[in-house]
Amino acid sequence: MARRAYSMERRAALEAKTRERIVRASVALHAEHGLSGTSHAMIAKRAQVAPQTVYNHFPDLRALLGACTSHVLDRAPPLGMETFRSGRSPAARLAQLAEAVFAR
Repeated sequence: MARRAYSMERRAALEAKTRERIVRASVALHAEHGLSGTSHAMIAKRAQVAPQTVYNHFPDLRALLGACTSHVLDRAPPLGMETFRSGRSPAARLAQLAEAVFAR
């Protein structure tokens, strides 16, 4: 019987895809049900993995929330000086910045 080739790169790529599915499912469910209304079982079902897989990738809530935050921030438009440059007063610029941060 021939030995099958083992590829760490392939395994790493599959793990990264699984992790991404879990994070995307988490972000969507948090938007729909809120943080406290989202269970690991719900995340696992949406990501099409076993609940233990969610725990394996994210052993605690802090790790999962960190990944979700990074996921959202990576896709949000960047904030720069042009975000609030058009404000005529410091208060107006602060209001524009607050609005942009909230939208982000």
